[in-house]
Amino acid sequence: MALDKRLAPDRIAPPEKRNGGNLETLVDLCPRLLALAWSPAAEAACYDVFGCTERDDFRAADLRGGPNCEFLWAMRNQIFKDRGYCFRTARAISYFGNEGCRFDDMAAVPLSRVERANAAVIAQVEREKGCPR
Repeated sequence: MALDKRLAPDRIAPPEKRNGGNLETLVDLCPRLLALAWSPAAEAACYDVFGCTERDDFRAADLRGGPNCEFLWAMRNQIFKDRGYCFRTARAISYFGNEGCRFDDMAAVPLSRVERANAAVIAQVEREKGCPR
Protein backbone atom coordinates (compact mmCIF):
# COMPACT_ATOMS: atom_id res chain seq x y z
CA MET A 1 0.00 0.00 0.00
CA ALA A 2 1.51 3.33 -1.03
CA LEU A 3 1.39 6.43 1.14
CA ASP A 4 -1.38 8.74 -0.01
CA LYS A 5 0.50 12.03 -0.27
CA ARG A 6 -2.78 13.95 -0.07
CA LEU A 7 -2.94 12.92 3.61
CA ALA A 8 0.63 13.76 4.59
CA PRO A 9 0.78 16.30 7.47
CA ASP A 10 2.35 19.05 5.35
CA ARG A 11 -0.55 18.81 2.89
CA ILE A 12 -3.36 19.19 5.45
CA ALA A 13 -2.82 22.91 6.01
CA PRO A 14 -0.26 25.40 4.77
CA PRO A 15 2.57 26.13 7.25
CA GLU A 16 1.26 29.61 8.09
CA LYS A 17 -2.06 28.12 9.21
CA ARG A 18 -0.53 25.29 11.26
CA ASN A 19 1.42 27.39 13.79
CA GLY A 20 -0.56 26.84 16.98
CA GLY A 21 -3.24 24.68 15.41
CA ASN A 22 -4.14 21.19 16.53
CA LEU A 23 -1.96 19.52 13.91
CA GLU A 24 1.24 20.99 15.33
CA THR A 25 0.27 19.83 18.82
CA LEU A 26 -0.56 16.35 17.54
CA VAL A 27 2.76 16.11 15.69
CA ASP A 28 4.67 17.25 18.78
CA LEU A 29 2.84 14.99 21.22
CA CYS A 30 2.11 11.84 19.23
CA PRO A 31 4.86 10.96 16.73
CA ARG A 32 4.32 7.24 17.28
CA LEU A 33 0.61 7.59 16.55
CA LEU A 34 1.37 9.43 13.33
CA ALA A 35 4.00 6.85 12.33
CA LEU A 36 1.41 4.12 12.78
CA ALA A 37 -1.31 6.08 10.96
CA TRP A 38 0.86 6.88 7.93
CA SER A 39 2.78 3.61 7.75
CA PRO A 40 1.74 0.92 5.31
CA ALA A 41 -0.64 -1.63 6.79
CA ALA A 42 1.23 -4.56 8.22
CA GLU A 43 0.30 -8.09 7.38
CA ALA A 44 -0.59 -9.43 10.79
CA ALA A 45 0.24 -12.97 11.72
CA CYS A 46 -2.85 -15.07 12.41
CA TYR A 47 -2.95 -18.41 14.20
CA ASP A 48 -5.86 -20.87 14.19
CA VAL A 49 -5.93 -21.29 17.96
CA PHE A 50 -4.85 -17.84 19.19
CA GLY A 51 -6.20 -15.40 16.59
CA CYS A 52 -4.43 -12.50 14.89
CA THR A 53 -1.69 -10.47 16.52
CA GLU A 54 -3.21 -7.07 15.69
CA ARG A 55 -6.82 -7.67 16.74
CA ASP A 56 -7.16 -10.58 19.19
CA ASP A 57 -5.93 -10.57 22.79
CA PHE A 58 -3.78 -13.66 23.35
CA ARG A 59 -4.33 -15.52 26.59
CA ALA A 60 -1.40 -16.82 28.61
CA ALA A 61 -3.34 -20.00 29.46
CA ASP A 62 -3.67 -20.84 25.75
CA LEU A 63 0.00 -20.16 25.09
CA ARG A 64 1.25 -22.19 28.07
CA GLY A 65 -0.21 -25.45 26.83
CA GLY A 66 0.55 -25.04 23.15
CA PRO A 67 3.58 -23.67 21.37
CA ASN A 68 7.15 -24.60 22.20
CA CYS A 69 9.84 -22.01 22.95
CA GLU A 70 10.94 -21.62 19.33
CA PHE A 71 7.39 -20.98 18.17
CA LEU A 72 6.74 -18.48 20.98
CA TRP A 73 9.95 -16.61 20.11
CA ALA A 74 8.92 -16.45 16.45
CA MET A 75 5.37 -15.29 17.32
CA ARG A 76 6.64 -12.48 19.55
CA ASN A 77 9.27 -11.27 17.13
CA GLN A 78 6.91 -11.48 14.14
CA ILE A 79 4.84 -8.74 15.78
CA PHE A 80 7.87 -6.43 15.74
CA LYS A 81 8.96 -7.53 12.24
CA ASP A 82 5.50 -6.70 10.87
CA ARG A 83 5.85 -3.13 12.16
CA GLY A 84 9.38 -2.50 10.87
CA TYR A 85 11.78 -3.34 13.70
CA CYS A 86 15.45 -3.73 12.71
CA PHE A 87 16.71 -6.84 14.47
CA ARG A 88 20.15 -6.90 16.06
CA THR A 89 20.78 -10.53 17.02
CA ALA A 90 22.20 -13.00 14.54
CA ARG A 91 19.35 -15.40 15.35
CA ALA A 92 16.61 -12.86 14.53
CA ILE A 93 18.37 -11.50 11.45
CA SER A 94 18.86 -15.05 10.16
CA TYR A 95 15.20 -15.92 10.79
CA PHE A 96 13.45 -12.67 9.77
CA GLY A 97 16.03 -10.57 7.94
CA ASN A 98 16.01 -6.78 8.12
CA GLU A 99 14.64 -5.91 4.70
CA GLY A 100 12.34 -2.91 4.93
CA CYS A 101 13.07 -2.29 8.61
CA ARG A 102 12.61 1.26 9.90
CA PHE A 103 13.04 1.24 13.70
CA ASP A 104 16.30 0.52 15.55
CA ASP A 105 14.73 1.07 18.97
CA MET A 106 12.16 -1.58 19.94
CA ALA A 107 10.35 0.96 22.15
CA ALA A 108 9.85 3.22 19.12
CA VAL A 109 8.08 0.56 17.05
CA PRO A 110 4.50 1.81 16.59
CA LEU A 111 2.52 -1.09 18.02
CA SER A 112 -1.17 -0.94 18.83
CA ARG A 113 -2.37 -1.70 22.36
CA VAL A 114 -3.32 -5.24 21.29
CA GLU A 115 0.04 -5.90 19.61
CA ARG A 116 1.98 -4.59 22.62
CA ALA A 117 -0.14 -6.68 25.00
CA ASN A 118 0.30 -9.80 22.85
CA ALA A 119 4.08 -9.36 22.72
CA ALA A 120 4.09 -8.96 26.53
CA VAL A 121 1.97 -12.06 27.21
CA ILE A 122 4.10 -14.14 24.84
CA ALA A 123 7.28 -12.93 26.61
CA GLN A 124 5.67 -13.76 29.98
CA VAL A 125 4.96 -17.34 28.86
CA GLU A 126 8.49 -17.63 27.45
CA ARG A 127 9.87 -16.69 30.89
CA GLU A 128 7.52 -19.13 32.66
CA LYS A 129 8.65 -21.95 30.37
CA GLY A 130 12.31 -21.04 30.86
CA CYS A 131 12.84 -20.35 27.18
CA PRO A 132 16.21 -18.93 26.11
CA ARG A 133 16.17 -15.25 25.13
